[in-house]
Amino acid sequence: MSEQISSLEDFGAFLRDRRQEAGISLQQISAITKISISTLEALENNDISGLPGGIFSRAVVRSYASEVGLDQEDTLHIFLEKFPSEAEIPEFGQGRRDIVGSLEFWREHRSLVFKCFFFGVLIISAIVYFIL
Repeated sequence: MSEQISSLEDFGAFLRDRRQEAGISLQQISAITKISISTLEALENNDISGLPGGIFSRAVVRSYASEVGLDQEDTLHIFLEKFPSEAEIPEFGQGRRDIVGSLEFWREHRSLVFKCFFFGVLIISAIVYFIL
């Protein structure tokens, strides 16, 4: 079966054809998997920008494949061949560096943030005072 999928240029159309052959609507898949119809449509239209990305896109492909009777791992393997950008996994710890960087930013600009907050509250208080 994977040879049949890999020879296809239009991965999404193949999925749509399998879904229609199984007599299943996108609404039914959405109700069972809790994946939005727009995400399922994006998958069928080869629009990976409409997918959540990374491991979440893989979960969408697996869930869709399962519901239409395709092998999850074979379908995922072909998906990753067709869309290699989805095969990239962020380096372990990348998110931690982003958090540390944002903490350093707030430490450096803490006094500015507090000054803006203080003057904002002061201005809002003055406006409320004069209105009332």
